[in-house]
Amino acid sequence: MVRFITSYLAMMILLSCAQVGTPSGGAYDVDPPKIISIYPELGATGVSINEGGTIIVTFDEYVKVRDLNTQLLVSPPLLKPVEWSMRGKTVTFTWTENLKENTTYVFQFGDAIIDVREGNPAENFLHAFSTGTVLDTLSLKGTVQDVFTSEAKSDVRIFMYEESVSIDSISDSFLHIKPKFVTTTNSLGEFDLEYLPRGNYRIIAVSDDDRDYAWSGGEALGILQDVVEISGADSISSPIRLQETPPSPLKYFVKQSIDSLGLIEIELSSELEKGDTLYVGERRSFIDGTTLWVWSEKEREISDEEFIIWSGADTLNLSEVGYVATKSVEVISAPEGQQISTTLASIKFSRPIYKLHENLFELSRLDTIAESIEIDSIWVDQTSPFSIQLKGNFGRGEVLSLLLLPGSVEGQGGVVFKDSTEIKWSTFHKNELGELKVIIDRTGWLELISPNGEVVRKEKLNKGESVYFKNITPGSYELKWTGDENENGYWDEVDLKKWQAPEEAILMPSKIKIKADWSHEIKWLN
Repeated sequence: MVRFITSYLAMMILLSCAQVGTPSGGAYDVDPPKIISIYPELGATGVSINEGGTIIVTFDEYVKVRDLNTQLLVSPPLLKPVEWSMRGKTVTFTWTENLKENTTYVFQFGDAIIDVREGNPAENFLHAFSTGTVLDTLSLKGTVQDVFTSEAKSDVRIFMYEESVSIDSISDSFLHIKPKFVTTTNSLGEFDLEYLPRGNYRIIAVSDDDRDYAWSGGEALGILQDVVEISGADSISSPIRLQETPPSPLKYFVKQSIDSLGLIEIELSSELEKGDTLYVGERRSFIDGTTLWVWSEKEREISDEEFIIWSGADTLNLSEVGYVATKSVEVISAPEGQQISTTLASIKFSRPIYKLHENLFELSRLDTIAESIEIDSIWVDQTSPFSIQLKGNFGRGEVLSLLLLPGSVEGQGGVVFKDSTEIKWSTFHKNELGELKVIIDRTGWLELISPNGEVVRKEKLNKGESVYFKNITPGSYELKWTGDENENGYWDEVDLKKWQAPEEAILMPSKIKIKADWSHEIKWLN
């Protein structure tokens, strides 16, 4: 009886060990599948052109094939999809049409092959062979760096298109033109495009987060502006500058209203992008974030043929906008807490401002006894018709009060400011602030960036002249330089439709600590 039980237990242990399945637990698998053997071998010549030819690949672990039709790129392109089958760790890929004679074929598998356990894709899986006696062996090497930090960018896809493919076709997300050749940067930001034929090509670098072989808004993008001529073992002398891009938003009017005096308020689905257009006819307009304000200088009826058009993406017929109660003139924002400026104060209202009556503004310095301060001037902000600017000598370390009396402000439609409103704030003492001198020998712009990422100051640079940032609140700041190589007056961002690489820019790798009542001086980029 003992012998039988022992034999039975031993048999059960052997059977359980022989079961095949995906192991559970254990260390997390981070290694991609590796090729053990491949046929025909990489770089083979004289491969048969007949339909039904195969590439047979054996890996070091069990793999899965996913999205082969979208991930596999074949150059020159095949008319029919490549089929596949699997046995154990071996995958067989079969083409279902005749190949061209005396031609080098390059199969770029992208992320089509992944391991079973963790889904790690085979890295840079590319196979090349020739149906003739000669294999294309030209190549192109280069590097990709972050535009601001010069950090090497790994796992970035390099897309190569023939020069005959238009820029419009490459940038059109609906056409979805796939590149002819693809590779991926390594941990050093380096890439190597191999088995290339002689010719002229366009090149872009894309993070390709959705792995669809095209750039989409929200993916990092770099552009090599010059067409590359491939004639040997070529290389690109300068790194491709990669810039993060915002997601491409849907453009539409969310909701809208008009009051009895013709002030139209429209909520936009997103902020306007550079290059967006807004058609408002003969009316005035102002954009505040995602709010569009539209109005007329004079009272006028709305016709059935008045429209607002946003970059051709959405159209609003003004005659269909619903009416709401008329907005009064109210203060929306004003100075509060401690302010740096000792001469200027900005106040924002709920309607566009048409008239100001200076005698109905009272500015005073609050101490044990209030002391009146003369207001030098008050005007409507040229960049924001909803805001006014007030200039006076506030002083340092003072508590201030600005009293707006009824009738002091008149808004669009003749609406008058009705209620007395007091605005209080204070100014920093001189010894509460610091200053920074930057010795820099560049042209372009220099930005001082606060710990929360806000651009505190931006100064135009003249070569050979230092920059002074005065009256800075204590804290850690960053400096960013942006160039203007084409001297068009601003820093150009990456733009695929214009085939425009981002202009040179540098973010200082270390932060600058500004102390109160200290003057700091640094040399940078000299």
